[in-house]
Amino acid sequence: MMSTLEEAKKVAQVRSSVYSLLSQCFFQPSEELLASIIQGDFGEFLENTVGILDGEKVGREIVRLKDFSAQAKEKSAEKTLQDMKVEYNRLFVGPGHLLAPPYESVYKTRNDDNKKGVVMGDDTIAAKKFYLQAGLEIDDNFKDLPDHIAVELYFMSYLCNLEFLSADEGEDGIAQTSNIKELQNEFLKSHLGTWITEFSQAVATQTNSEFYRGMVKITEEWVMSEIKELD
Repeated sequence: MMSTLEEAKKVAQVRSSVYSLLSQCFFQPSEELLASIIQGDFGEFLENTVGILDGEKVGREIVRLKDFSAQAKEKSAEKTLQDMKVEYNRLFVGPGHLLAPPYESVYKTRNDDNKKGVVMGDDTIAAKKFYLQAGLEIDDNFKDLPDHIAVELYFMSYLCNLEFLSADEGEDGIAQTSNIKELQNEFLKSHLGTWITEFSQAVATQTNSEFYRGMVKITEEWVMSEIKELD
């Protein structure tokens, strides 16, 4: 039987891994991500982590992703990856009007007609301040914005990993862990959790891909469950 400390470390480690995987799904599709999907590691991990959440919705989306994996095996990896990249760019990159903008500020800044706002708003700057406060600097090679969905999910993975590492630092670690969990809670409530549902709805409405439809719903369910858990 694991001790309380070991259990806390395990939970933090798993949470970090979940956020990391979710983050990867909203960066440009990669050969590594596709390999994980086709080999089955991807779906198995989600089923054993996010899949334990209550409700039929998560189970239904995991089945959707397993079906996508099975279909991907029947096509060449090159064709599947190309299809994923085309859909990713159509939804999140453009050119032209973005069907499902992956930026927090777009959902948090509204005009008088209640239409989506613009990129690089106050929330973009506020998100970056959170990262710096926690000691995370965005790599100069990363050319997108700090409030991109993939970056906000990665930041939560980073915070959970900090929590995991602090658990071995004795009394100082206990205080540090408390501060880190408070930062996680604050970031979810003031940033990621405030726009994930609307982003999820935009993707689910606009996408032609079962992969992105499934992943965005799973991401939404995970983030909202985390807010409840940390509250």
